[in-house]
Amino acid sequence: MKESLQMRFGTRVNHINDDEELFEIALKDKNEIIREAAVYKIKNQYYLYRLVKESNDELVRMIAVERLKHDECLKKLARVTTEKTLLVLILEKIEDTDFLERFAGQDDLDIQRAVVKKISNQNILKHLALSSSDDLVRKRAVERIEDEEFLKEIFLSDPSFLVQNTALKRIKSDAILAELRLSVPPEMVPTLSEHISQTIGNLREDIHH
Repeated sequence: MKESLQMRFGTRVNHINDDEELFEIALKDKNEIIREAAVYKIKNQYYLYRLVKESNDELVRMIAVERLKHDECLKKLARVTTEKTLLVLILEKIEDTDFLERFAGQDDLDIQRAVVKKISNQNILKHLALSSSDDLVRKRAVERIEDEEFLKEIFLSDPSFLVQNTALKRIKSDAILAELRLSVPPEMVPTLSEHISQTIGNLREDIHH
């Protein structure tokens, strides 16, 4: 039933290609299906940006964000958006890593998850790896950290096996791996041994190639 209604109501905007007209429909039409059909047709970034700022329809705003590609528009919205769900969607689309770093210090875990995947600042990544209460945030931070001595400490101290394992897989130093063999908890010995074997195997393959 809902699909047939969408098809029927959608025909009211199917013939419209003017973005300004579609914007007015998406912003003001009383029928939510028509509003959604209109925003899906808008290509002009300016009108999509305005819909995120001006629409009272949550779904219209989310669709507009999905269709926004202009980084500057997305950054302007991130600066003023107070609605968390929308902000997370916006941050996930922004490519400017320096800008994303501004949000990395927030306590909200969804925001941390959105930005940690893209930032490269090692100090911020280390801070998240040490301080975030979310296993996934810490894992993603560890995946981008280059300091193997720091990764060793994470391997030895993080409460999550997932994070420990991720840190271990990023350690390539023979000296650090040898040191770990003397200090790891018994339950981590099989994982460490497997990683050392894989590292040696990969090294042999590199030499032969």
